[in-house]
Amino acid sequence: MCENERRFYVYNRTDEVLATPNILTIEQATKVIQAYPLRFKRQGYYLTNARERIAPERVVLALVDVESEEGWELARMAKCF
Repeated sequence: MCENERRFYVYNRTDEVLATPNILTIEQATKVIQAYPLRFKRQGYYLTNARERIAPERVVLALVDVESEEGWELARMAKCF
């Protein structure tokens, strides 16, 4: 990773939690987002925090720049992992 390369968290907006506590490059984060639905392929659904079963493809994931205001908030959340 280059010194000046932007870094991101992958945030699960469906449940308001980090999808991964790791700080990632744009390429790594994109791979995580693309692979996320495959984690639930066997069971066929994603179980939300509200206990609702939804298609894994309906989980809303977002890239959050670690240097943004929201990124600072998520950094606190990542320390809890």
